[in-house]
Amino acid sequence: MTTSNKLRDFSLILFTMVTKFIPPESKLLTPDKGYILGVLCGDGYLSTGFRIGLNVCDKDFAMEFNRCINSVYHFNLNIYEYESIVRGPNSLYYGIGKNRYSAVLCSKNAFYDLLTYDSSEFKTHTWDVPPQIFTTENLSITAAFIRGFFDSEGSIDLRSKGHARLQAYSFNEQALISVKKLLLEHFNIKMTLRKLDEKCFVIYTERYCYIKRFAETISFTIARKQTILQSSLLTYKRKGLKNYSPRFKQVLIALYKAGVSPRALGRMFHFPYTNIYDFLKQEKNAFGRI
Repeated sequence: MTTSNKLRDFSLILFTMVTKFIPPESKLLTPDKGYILGVLCGDGYLSTGFRIGLNVCDKDFAMEFNRCINSVYHFNLNIYEYESIVRGPNSLYYGIGKNRYSAVLCSKNAFYDLLTYDSSEFKTHTWDVPPQIFTTENLSITAAFIRGFFDSEGSIDLRSKGHARLQAYSFNEQALISVKKLLLEHFNIKMTLRKLDEKCFVIYTERYCYIKRFAETISFTIARKQTILQSSLLTYKRKGLKNYSPRFKQVLIALYKAGVSPRALGRMFHFPYTNIYDFLKQEKNAFGRI
């Protein structure tokens, strides 16, 4: 085969790759498409060569993004796993990081369809919540968008004093204000906006009712985040300690004194573990001992 024929065949392959046809129904805004848009506002990207991609350390995140792309456009991403580099002692994250997963699709038609939701190509400092997300009456779409964004930029942390903190970060203040507004107007979840430094902003809440509402209506796709979210709901103190039977309290106190940690007891009995300290206080008041 001559060089010119090889170049012609390569050009044909490249043209076929980037001009893959998408089904007419892919133009519709669905929950899966909402999730794609949320991810693109976070860790996802649109880049040269009509690439739609994601580079993350959670395999289940990459697989869910691929599932949604396939559901909407009937294509599969090319997913590659590679070892993370070793970070030096001057790095913020010292040592060997987790393996990472790169998921990429080249499709001109899918690329331009996604641009109809954000003409800035979802760039870090210029993206915003697509107006179609604000105007849709389908809460499943809105929830999927927020889930995609929180899978990318959100986290849930267990605090030392028996509560949790749900948060999401961005370098784009105006966009975070839009996400904050979306959470309040559609799910009655109130979050606080704060500036961390000259470049980064965060929205967060530590209120049990808002975190519980997030878990019930939005949640995470990433398993490690979802596990912490569910565990965090067990860290809040509740009223009505007298409703627990004396026998239940005695069992918990005995296990605690035997060396079982409060968090472990909370997981074992699906119980807000911080109440254990109140049980100990009640026992001390009743018997003059701990």
